[in-house]
Amino acid sequence: MNRCKRRLWDASKSELTTNSGLVTLSSKKIQKLNTEPAKSCYTSAIGNSGQEFSVTDSSTVQSNDSRLYSSEDSIVKRPALPSSVYNVNCEHLARLLLGKCIVRELENGTHACGKIVETESYPGSTDMASHSYKGKTLRNAAMFMDPGTAYVYNIYGMYQCFNISSKGNGTAVLIRSLEPVEGTDAMRAHRLAKRRGKSNTPLKDTHLCNGPSKLCHAMDISKSQFDQHDLTKGISLWLVDGDQDIAQEDIVLTTRIGINGPGKERLARFYVRGNSCVSVRDKKAEHS
Repeated sequence: MNRCKRRLWDASKSELTTNSGLVTLSSKKIQKLNTEPAKSCYTSAIGNSGQEFSVTDSSTVQSNDSRLYSSEDSIVKRPALPSSVYNVNCEHLARLLLGKCIVRELENGTHACGKIVETESYPGSTDMASHSYKGKTLRNAAMFMDPGTAYVYNIYGMYQCFNISSKGNGTAVLIRSLEPVEGTDAMRAHRLAKRRGKSNTPLKDTHLCNGPSKLCHAMDISKSQFDQHDLTKGISLWLVDGDQDIAQEDIVLTTRIGINGPGKERLARFYVRGNSCVSVRDKKAEHS
């Protein structure tokens, strides 16, 4: 047994400090995790990750390793992902963000939350489809800011798209689709307020955030409020760990949507296989 496993299961303590965050478990949860089945599962997953753990004392849960979370935890109360998570190249980040959750604190103090199930990468100067291909402008300035900065832009005069800057100049990941997790009533109200015409057709949960502009409407994400917003601060709009990471074999890689010129054939869209909230499925890619 390696050092991190021995220290992790010191039952006399309740707090774990990892290289990606602080984890403090209640005595009740420690007792639950110290049962042999759970103990074996957690030590295996954590030991294989190569992380180092130390043990101290406390009473709240803070972590950026989703493998330490129980599905019973409130997602919106989890800490914002730190800047180190975003400090990777945009293709890596596009994969990494699948399964993470976006949390939006609304004006009335409630939250809307959705799990990321579809992304696209835009690597800047090497990709003619990137807004930053020709360099920095007032519009795309957020793509050149610190990793973990929101880049929100308007399209067609009435829609928005939400992106997150990554490592490298002018690189970012577009968030294409979310699976609603919390606050679906608020999401539905936001969507209905923006819908064209007077349609009273109810929106299914799977249709609330299955597209980049739809999710911006549902989560009330606007350029005026969130372009260049620091997502690592945990204020108004941020990202947290989901209940589990998405396995690589469950990620579909295919071409991006809406690219008709150079970059059309680039494999830079990533989505969770079999998820009903994905905007556009590529059945050929799913079976390749």
